[in-house]
Formats: sequence, structure tokens, C-alpha cells
Amino acid sequence: MAYECSDFINMLKPNIQDNGAIGTEYPVKCICSNSNLNLFYGITSKTLFESGGKLITSNDGVTWHKEQSDVSEWVSICYSGELGIFCAIVRIADSYRIIIKEHYHVYGYHEDRKWRLPYHLPSNNTWESICWSPELGLFCAVASTGNSNQIMTSSDGTYWKTQCSPLNNEWQSICWSPELMLFCAISSTGNGNQIMTSPNGIYWTTHCSPVINEWSSICWSPKLMVFCAVSSTGNNNQIMTSSDGTYWTTLYNPSNAEWIYIKWHKYNFYAIARSGEIMSSYDCNVWQMENENKEYNDKYNEEVMRILTTCKYFIPDLGKIIGKYIN
Repeated sequence: MAYECSDFINMLKPNIQDNGAIGTEYPVKCICSNSNLNLFYGITSKTLFESGGKLITSNDGVTWHKEQSDVSEWVSICYSGELGIFCAIVRIADSYRIIIKEHYHVYGYHEDRKWRLPYHLPSNNTWESICWSPELGLFCAVASTGNSNQIMTSSDGTYWKTQCSPLNNEWQSICWSPELMLFCAISSTGNGNQIMTSPNGIYWTTHCSPVINEWSSICWSPKLMVFCAVSSTGNNNQIMTSSDGTYWTTLYNPSNAEWIYIKWHKYNFYAIARSGEIMSSYDCNVWQMENENKEYNDKYNEEVMRILTTCKYFIPDLGKIIGKYIN
């Protein structure tokens, strides 16, 4: 099953059915699927009218449903086709954990088991992002808190080992480049050193970031052979790219939004903002805004007006509209 660009744009802002009610569209901060593209998972982002951190699931990438669980917040998720498991970072009460779920689909045989906790987690850091390296047979995760232990790896998703992180930055996102045989992670804090790379998940090297923004998400394009990252702050410099993970260049972004997630799909990069805006690029140099969904904007504007008329104060900040009730 092949998904066109328009289908993938809809996945970034999926129509979520909730208990049979009319679907509502929320931006997602993470998407993954199994190898056969018949089971998709996404994690909703926090918005003006959605708490975020909810797991949504779909069998076709079109119709989505919230998955009921005892998890307080879903943070990040990835899939290992080699192991046949989904691996997710979650928050349960005040503890960040990693849970796994076996999913097998071989020669028409289908088995989808329940989520379960791994046997051992080495530290209770605030884990933010996870990815899988098929070439190394290794999961790797990064955290925004910790003391020189903000990286952990696992070959099976069950037993994990912390690795020494070169800097105690707030690491937000990690991805794997098969072509370069390289992990690359970015952070939202730091002093010109917001990037780190590793060929094996154990030994890491920091690199200079071209601008100090709050970098939020990174991905790799096998077609263009480049890493691309987006940030939630900045002024027309919220995109940076690199062909080797070492030397980075900033690019012009058409809208100063709070960009939270970027992903490569078929022939394009796609990035989504917390407000629901989407921008794309086929070459990573020139970016354009995708057509906004009218229904989503109408709901957003309606919610803004409701808060304006009921709240005691209203704060606009870097293109984000924040409403808050005060008793």
C-alpha cells in the first residue's frame, strides 16, 4: 500500500474518531507504522484545546481512534520490523518508562499483543525520543534530564543500558541514518553545541549548531542524503540541515510557528507546528506552506474567541495564542 503526499499530510493532522463522535483533527508529534502499513500509531501534540500525549491508532492511515490505556502521557514511539515490536516512551504517574508491544504479520498471520513494561530500565530520566537502527539491531533513546546518562540503548526493547552523554543538554529528538551509519540527536538547550552524533549509540560527539534555537525534531532523508531539523523558536531560521551530521546550515522557513515535528515521506520533508500549520520541501532548501484545513482553523478560531470572552487575560507569544483561566 503506497501513501501519496496528500494522505501523509492528513496523517500529520489526523481525523480522530472518539467513541463514535464526529472526528476532530489534532496535530501529531510522532507517527510510525509496521512494515506492512496496516497498523499505524501516532501521538497527539498539546494544543489550545487538547492536552496532548494521547496514543492514536489506525489500520489504514485515514481513520484514527484514541487507544485507551493507563498511561498518563505518550511521548515517542518507533517500530522494529526485524524484531516485530513497537517500542514507546511513556509517562506513568511521575515515572518515565519504556513499554513494548509485539506485532506479527507474516504470510497472512496476524497477532497483536498488549503493551507491556520491559524488565529493566536503568534510570528515571525524562526520556523524550526513541529510534531504531536496523543495521545495528539497536534501539536508542535520548532524555532531556539526567547527569551524563541521557542516552540509553537496547537490542531487544526489554533490557536497557545507559550510555554517557557528552553534555547535559535537554535532548529532544533522535534519528538514524542507514546511509551514514550514524545516530544524530538535537537539543532545545545548549550554547552552540545542540547536536550530537554516534556511529554505535555508545560513543558520542557534539557539534556546533548554526543558531541557538529550541530544536525540537530531526529526521533523515535517504533520497536527499541529508538530516533536517526544526525548532519551536527562532526568526525565519527554524530549519537546519546537514549532509554529515557535523556541519549544519540554517534555512529560511516561511512561517515563524512553533514547529514540533518533521518527517521525510517519499519525496518530501513535512513539518507540522503546534497550531496545525504544515510546511513542506522537496529539496530541503525551498519550503512552502501547505493549504490549511478550513475545518481545523474554524475550530481553532472558535476556541480562541471562547477563551477571549471567558478568560481574565490573554497572551500572544511568538505566534502562539495562549489562553488561561484564573480563578
